[in-house]
Amino acid sequence: MKKIFFVVSFFIYSYAFSQEAIIIGKDVMVYANPSFDKPLNKINETEFVTIISVTPKRYLLKGSTNEQCDSYPWVKVKTSSAKEVYIFGKYVYKLLNDGDKEVREQLEKWNNYPLVFDNKKYNLRIAKNYSIGASDEEGLTNCSEFYPIIFIEGNYTSAKLIFNKNKSFSKFPYFSLTNDDGVQESISKIKQNQKGCQISIEDVFQEGTGNYDILISKEKDGSLIGTATKLIRK
Repeated sequence: MKKIFFVVSFFIYSYAFSQEAIIIGKDVMVYANPSFDKPLNKINETEFVTIISVTPKRYLLKGSTNEQCDSYPWVKVKTSSAKEVYIFGKYVYKLLNDGDKEVREQLEKWNNYPLVFDNKKYNLRIAKNYSIGASDEEGLTNCSEFYPIIFIEGNYTSAKLIFNKNKSFSKFPYFSLTNDDGVQESISKIKQNQKGCQISIEDVFQEGTGNYDILISKEKDGSLIGTATKLIRK
């Protein structure tokens, strides 16, 4: 449980400014103001941005009626082209900072870090958006939160997400750590192999634990594909 708490507690209610983040989502629009009115243009998925500020109020995702799980703040960011715009918090994922001592010690426990694909080195990161989370000060929220696993090349020159080949495995399109009222996940081990790498995931349920592996390989187009092995419950 300690490993899970480390991953989850690092992000919840973190509203620090000047923090690096990544955009995850298709056809994400940017705005001049914290409102869905008059979008300016689209921003590319996996583009890096710098967080400037976060609205204290949460707003309902356009088209949703689930005010509990689909409400997010607006996040003001600086894009890679140095433009300051607003993006809905669902699509802005704060990157775990390995400069923090506790985080760095956790990363050092993982084998073969950084990882190498086609003679390129990638550092692994975990990220989280501005969802309300699986719990708050009042208890469980019945909401799920996902911490996507991200491979970052060089000095933040590019990022790759792991496409989820097991469509029924998760509601999230990319492999991620899940935290909800039924399960909490953490990375227990990373192992490099000839075809790519293997990430071992440990699950903690309300009753018992389990584990499975994500087998990651690189496609001809450069994308990363992940296949999950069968969950073994203990």
